[in-house]
Amino acid sequence: MDCKLAGPRRAVTWRWTVWMLLIGGLCETASAQSGGQILREGFDLQKCGVPRVKGIHSRVTHGDLAIEGDWPWHGGLFYLDEYECGCTLINELFVLTASHCVYNSGTGYRVSERILRVKLGMYRLSANASEQMQVHTVQAIISHAKFVPSSHKHDVALLRLNGTVQFTEHIKPVCLDLTESIWVEYLADVLGTVVGWGITEKNRISDELLAAQLPIVRYTDCVERDPTTYGPLIYSGMYCAGILNGTSPCNGDSGGGMYIFRENRWFLRGIVSFASIRSGTNFCDSFSYVVFMNVPYYAKWISTEVDAARESLPKEAESLSPKANVSSRWDSELAGSDDVNGFHSVRMDTHDVKMPLQQQTPTLKLHGVRQYQAGEYRCQAAEKSNQLYESGLLLEVSNVPVRFRQAGLHKSYAVYDAPKAADRAATQFSLEMTFKTNETDGLLFHKPPLADVESWSYSLMLERSRLTFRMVPPGQSELVIRSIRLHLVPDRWTTVLISSYDGQGFLALDGQFLLGFEGHLLQHRLDRYYIAGIPQQLTRGISTTGFNGCVSQLMVNEQELQLERDVSEAVGVELCDDCPPEECTDGASANCPVEQNSCINYVCSGGRCGHMDAQSPERTCDLQSDTDLDGLRFQHNSYVSYRSFLSVPLSVELQFRLDSLQDGILFHTAEHRRGYGQFFTILHKAGRIELRFTTDAHLTTIYMESTVPLAMGRWHRLEAGYSNDYVYLQVDDERKVERSVNGKIISTQRQLVVFVGGVRWKGFINRQRDVKKGLDGCIKGLKISGLPVDMVDDMVESANIRSC
Repeated sequence: MDCKLAGPRRAVTWRWTVWMLLIGGLCETASAQSGGQILREGFDLQKCGVPRVKGIHSRVTHGDLAIEGDWPWHGGLFYLDEYECGCTLINELFVLTASHCVYNSGTGYRVSERILRVKLGMYRLSANASEQMQVHTVQAIISHAKFVPSSHKHDVALLRLNGTVQFTEHIKPVCLDLTESIWVEYLADVLGTVVGWGITEKNRISDELLAAQLPIVRYTDCVERDPTTYGPLIYSGMYCAGILNGTSPCNGDSGGGMYIFRENRWFLRGIVSFASIRSGTNFCDSFSYVVFMNVPYYAKWISTEVDAARESLPKEAESLSPKANVSSRWDSELAGSDDVNGFHSVRMDTHDVKMPLQQQTPTLKLHGVRQYQAGEYRCQAAEKSNQLYESGLLLEVSNVPVRFRQAGLHKSYAVYDAPKAADRAATQFSLEMTFKTNETDGLLFHKPPLADVESWSYSLMLERSRLTFRMVPPGQSELVIRSIRLHLVPDRWTTVLISSYDGQGFLALDGQFLLGFEGHLLQHRLDRYYIAGIPQQLTRGISTTGFNGCVSQLMVNEQELQLERDVSEAVGVELCDDCPPEECTDGASANCPVEQNSCINYVCSGGRCGHMDAQSPERTCDLQSDTDLDGLRFQHNSYVSYRSFLSVPLSVELQFRLDSLQDGILFHTAEHRRGYGQFFTILHKAGRIELRFTTDAHLTTIYMESTVPLAMGRWHRLEAGYSNDYVYLQVDDERKVERSVNGKIISTQRQLVVFVGGVRWKGFINRQRDVKKGLDGCIKGLKISGLPVDMVDDMVESANIRSC
């Protein structure tokens, strides 16, 4: 049984007690974290983005010579000995640059890693060597998958260095804020600093490093300045900056960073991409705006690539002392206290279950766990005083997995009948499957056509480490959709999701959107689904390579199938991890507890109802009769959910009060009840209300922000929704923030699950996970699409709420 540790999602459903000792860096101390920057275990985080000499923020003007050592994260990218572009050191393994810097502009082909050199700690281009400079060759070029040399979009690349960068006073990484909003409108007029060896006013490359400050400008100002150049290109993965006075990044500055100073350190916000060209020359126009790649837009891509690189590193020799600069953690929310010798102790709760922990891994190996124990469990930590507090860790226990072994003519597969779903349209289909494998090829899922019926056929498989989806409409040719090459880690659980609704679909891996496609996936009530392989009589036109590995979860049309119980036919299937013989089996023993029910329409002050409460409520919760008028009190791990049938366009009205300025979620609903598809989310972030949504015409997230600064202890009024092709947001008496949209947010005539004060979701597709916690405060006066909601009597499910 595998159990994954993740950030907070929901309250405790079943209390365990476990003592774990996490060695050398599985948990970070509270003092070692700051904002959303890259976290490096064993490295002093306060030095991230801090130069050798403090106070440079007040020294930078425009086009001035930089001071040596002021920008220790800025490097130079060379083709052998010829300077080409700038780059930025983000950790001990990677620099970030522009994709066009690693492509030959004449041929359109990517250059070879063998000719690339990255020089760090460099001030003069003419200095071939110095005590503080390091020269690194490049192991791998990782351009963004959507970058096309003939286009300026997605002009970002990671360069994996050979070896590990040794940090010094002249070589340090910049900070990355992975929680930063991709929306740059709120940064308008904020000054960012750009450094580089680009072309000067004398049309020659500067030998010494230059620095200049540029203000970020609004999208509309950028497009209006040069509609022909910027109009067709600008999207949320880009932004513009400049002051139009001749001070500007130019040829040779490409790939370098724009750095923003806050919290007494420097953060990477953008990557120099392109600008207009002076008439009759091949030089940039320094009196036009410069376009930067918007780094937070690519935060998930960066973290995925960095994580994949780290997992490919040889395991470090076990040691009690922490090693500097060997691993990073992204979006970590752990808190704890240092113990001696580099140990961090975390306390969790369990009963009579041995939980051996492998060092430096996010996965616990649980033995003797049965199917009824699957679920999610929130972990608590204890200080030396033994006082428990929320650690931010979630223990997720997945289903008892099954294993498939293909050996020559011996086939291994399982067959499941289509789950009954009377309220689901024939044009809606979704499949979610969690698996692990050491192979690069194998059939994951196949639905064959039905005989004598107009029936679709579709399959999902691994082909040379790519996800391939094949569908064959009746009487038509096969449509094949392939993802980019994936970094699947052996023996690590991976979740693939494919969803289609009315001809629009997408494919996602581990919560990250991979690609979209058009095509109906019509279903029939007699459909059968084959997992991991197919019998010989169905192999015509289908890859006969079966899947070797384990499957722990299978969901079809948002209904979870129990791998052992719901199988119609199983050939060569075995348990992935057998339980010890002394463990109870399937409730045969009195020691085997029955599966818990959710707490429906009943709220306990301590959080989600326990076993006895779910069966027969006996104790009094602290919700008073006037709670609906006074409001519900939420905290970071709270939420409450309601059902709403959407017969008119979606809108929400509510009043809220902040008890702290901690970022948190106020309202969330999505097209699919498990959290994916089109969504509509309202949250408090950085002292403002932010609205995020998608429409049926866009897979990317759209952002809107209120202008009203929020204050603690004061009730604010909020209205938001969709009306007459406009999405609007209004806080208190401000003028409505409106945006015209192409398409609808969430279609009407649909039953929704609405979360208030926080969320409990899986499959967070195609959006940033920068705000994970619930609201720290109170909410009252809720209306959904104009209809009042009784916040107590109408609730469906809840966790950790009380009267305000």
